[in-house]
Amino acid sequence: RIIVHSEINKRQLKEVFRIKDEKISVIAYGVLNFYKKGEIAKEEARKELNLDNRDKVILYFGNIRRYKGVDILIRAFAKVRQEISNSKLIIAGKNWIDWQPFQELIDKHGLNKDIILRLNYISTPEIPYYFSACDLVVLPYSHFESQSGPGNVALAFGKAMVVSNVGGLSDLVKNKDVIVPPCDDDRLAKAIIKVLKDDDFREKLENNSKELAQKYSWDKIAKRTIELYKEITR
Repeated sequence: RIIVHSEINKRQLKEVFRIKDEKISVIAYGVLNFYKKGEIAKEEARKELNLDNRDKVILYFGNIRRYKGVDILIRAFAKVRQEISNSKLIIAGKNWIDWQPFQELIDKHGLNKDIILRLNYISTPEIPYYFSACDLVVLPYSHFESQSGPGNVALAFGKAMVVSNVGGLSDLVKNKDVIVPPCDDDRLAKAIIKVLKDDDFREKLENNSKELAQKYSWDKIAKRTIELYKEITR
């Protein structure tokens, strides 16, 4: 038996390797709640990161690689800034690529004061401050086959998310309005603007994240895994 994290992975496994349906089991990737040791107020987190409490803060978190779509997010954020003047974008994570083209994009759109760069490894004690400080987490990946670690951290913190429709990212949200086509900065910008302008909508997304955090708890995943082992060893 082969365990995969999403129905998309199951379809890919069947198509590429011609594995029979009954040989594949889908068990979700668990929510990464070990970063959340306790509640940190948004105001406290923003003070730690030198952010203004009046700002609308978007967070991109995780390693920076080509497929992560950071360039798409920068283009989208330029459009967001035209609609929401007090919006800020944090790009936090170790950079593994040539940053110059991305910096040129930031310069081109005049976003140096509005994009906060933390292009280095973020230590475990720092992580809660980034997620507690933001209003929205964005996963703009251009292509992807699996599930997202930062997305599962966002669930643990009950954050609203906008994701691109690749890999298992759509499993991290319940509302289709925050699932956008990959490499589409216009649709990405519109989704971000909707979340940041509509407090009720954002609150609904936050509640959805809290529900999914329960659904993807490690207790439930462990139970499902044990049941699978019992089933195949009977």
